[in-house]
Amino acid sequence: MLFRVGVADQDSLRLQWDKSFENPPEEYVMKVHVFEATDFPCASNVVLKKTATDNDCYLVTIQIVYRIFCLDDVLKYVGSPEDAVRQANQ
Repeated sequence: MLFRVGVADQDSLRLQWDKSFENPPEEYVMKVHVFEATDFPCASNVVLKKTATDNDCYLVTIQIVYRIFCLDDVLKYVGSPEDAVRQANQ
């Protein structure tokens, strides 16, 4: 999963890389969010909820995203295998 970072927020992902002690360090800016960064769970939840609300034709899925998701995990009981397949496909 890659989440693009807006230009205004890219400074928060700026880093300096020192290849040698003889030259000044090189500066890099990440344009996508770094997986396993401290705030990655928050960023992924925001994107997940935004995606759910942008696709409001899947009401059951939106309820799952807003009520049951914890970081990137969900555990939900469904009444039948067919219901599980339908909800997973949404």
